[in-house]
Amino acid sequence: MKKLLSFAVASLAVAAVADTYSPTIGVTEVTTTLRNTIVAVPFTSLSSDANISANDLVKTANLAEGTALYIFNGTSYSAWVLENGAWNGAIPANTATGVGTPTAATATPLAKGSAIWLSRPASDTAESKTFYIYGKWSNPSSFTVAAGSQLVANPLQTTATLSVANPAAGDEIITASDDVPVRYVYRVNSKTQVGQWRKDNAQATLPTIPAGQGFWYVAASAGATISFAAPGN
Repeated sequence: MKKLLSFAVASLAVAAVADTYSPTIGVTEVTTTLRNTIVAVPFTSLSSDANISANDLVKTANLAEGTALYIFNGTSYSAWVLENGAWNGAIPANTATGVGTPTAATATPLAKGSAIWLSRPASDTAESKTFYIYGKWSNPSSFTVAAGSQLVANPLQTTATLSVANPAAGDEIITASDDVPVRYVYRVNSKTQVGQWRKDNAQATLPTIPAGQGFWYVAASAGATISFAAPGN
């Protein structure tokens, strides 16, 4: 399982004016010194309330040719590579024959609150990299997870308090600090049926999540609801 990596973000929101549709545009500036960065999906499509596509979320400006995007759907990854200024689908590597049909970045919807990987190529020798994501801003709050492993990210524009309603016994949250994964496991006492999150076999409070950053949520079963709240809310 991949480890989460941290990055710094700054953000702003501006009003867009159009004749028939005037969404509020959210812009997030991401600056990272890492080769592989978890990037939040805090927006929906600018043209509607639908999920945004990978092609529209991550701007190609400032990114080196060969930069790759990866999306995990619970069982496998989809990948796109920046070529000639556009996101082009990579041939799937996990097919039986090693040959597959790439998926267009425009055809892959990304749910708000999820996350994707951005991987810088070896040819990108810059110590740090700044790039941008944007889309339609709305005030996100919570969402329900599916069974299995999924990338989850804080969609707010500030560090947020993380809470989980109705977690199942065995659910895991896996985050990282300086590339060292930190694991929280939800345990239910077989006698009292009282559940609690535990870290290193001790009861623990769930971590706060910086703006734009994320973690793995490994759900033993579907139904848990993850919520992010800004300080003071």
